Amino acid sequence: MPYRSISSDIKQKALELVSDGWHIQDVCSVLGMCPRSVERWQANFDEQGTVNPAHPTRGRRRLLSPDIMHALNELIHENPTMYLDEI
Repeated sequence: MPYRSISSDIKQKALELVSDGWHIQDVCSVLGMCPRSVERWQANFDEQGTVNPAHPTRGRRRLLSPDIMHALNELIHENPTMYLDEI
């Protein structure tokens, strides 16, 4: 089956039909999707409370915590002519 984007409301409706007693095969034939997709959406909903999967955090982890960044920002605003070795 080719990849296609299915909206969240269609995914939720499919899960509602399954919870109302429909067989997964019947839901899939009516909505034109594969049973594995419905099972995956159900697993996402059970684990995260949403039918869409959570996006993983991208990029490199920050070296400085938000608290340290805030303190440095305040320090720079208080004394903008300060050199790096004075910090």
